[in-house]
Amino acid sequence: MASSEAADPRTCQIAKDNLHALETTEMIRSRGADGEYYYLNDEEKQLQVERASALIRVHCRDGGEGDAK
Repeated sequence: MASSEAADPRTCQIAKDNLHALETTEMIRSRGADGEYYYLNDEEKQLQVERASALIRVHCRDGGEGDAK
């Protein structure tokens, strides 16, 4: 993410919700390019955690990963 992006409260909340789900749910299901569902493996799940954390740093005013609500 570019540091010039403005904070967006909606994106912040979605990213926090996603991070919470990724950290508390054993199996995460996603839809592939072919439209079929599959479960994320550990590497894919970690990548999604990193993406959510990056969005939180950019879009959440406090920049933290604290309470999701």
